[in-house]
Amino acid sequence: MSDSLKCPKRPKVQLRGRLVELEEAYLLWYEFLWLARFSEDPKILAVLKKREKFYEPWGDEYFFPEEWWESHSELFEEIHVVRRLDPDQDKSRAPNAIIVEIPLTQSPTKLSRDVKEIISAAWAERASTRTKQKKNSTARYRMTAGSEVKRGKLADILNVYISTLDKGKLRGERLLKVIHASFETRAARKVAKIPSTLLYNPDDIADTERALKAAKRYIKKAEKIMLNVANGEFPGDYQPIPSGK
Repeated sequence: MSDSLKCPKRPKVQLRGRLVELEEAYLLWYEFLWLARFSEDPKILAVLKKREKFYEPWGDEYFFPEEWWESHSELFEEIHVVRRLDPDQDKSRAPNAIIVEIPLTQSPTKLSRDVKEIISAAWAERASTRTKQKKNSTARYRMTAGSEVKRGKLADILNVYISTLDKGKLRGERLLKVIHASFETRAARKVAKIPSTLLYNPDDIADTERALKAAKRYIKKAEKIMLNVANGEFPGDYQPIPSGK
């Protein structure tokens, strides 16, 4: 599996609005999902089995991320957004929306004020009913808030984990060398550089041990993300659980 998994590349597709900024993070979600699907951890597989229908629209065949994104990016778009309706063709597609007629015969300032009053009144009415929704987003698949700004860190976690797949139980400096080699290959393509926490002085036993512990934390975080993804959440809280708890 490690030979077929690749670190996400920016897909060459045209997207709208904020989805352009988030596409790399969604591709990371896709990669972690496939790691979960090929995991040997029975807990991850059991949880993933329960969420099969949730991921049905993603497909059950692996593609390179940019190829998959070409045909699946719409899964992450907001369904209900502010838009201009064509009176002859369009109908509101949002169950919790109001239709407002705006005559362009008044100043933008007055129009904005009038629209704000209408929206405020509609929100007050909606809040008093039982139809109030808990979620603001209408996209079916949503990342944990703030994940888009952490995509570099998430990509590093993914790379560390993939670089150690099918390598047996690597120990000591051998583990660090394999991880470094993977990052150096990516760096040659101007994709990434080795995280500072994984750098070490091979002549310093204490420093090597520190970097080794950091590498193991990356792997533990990857395993936690895989479990979160199996549950339908990305990335979720991926801090490793302290030993003994």
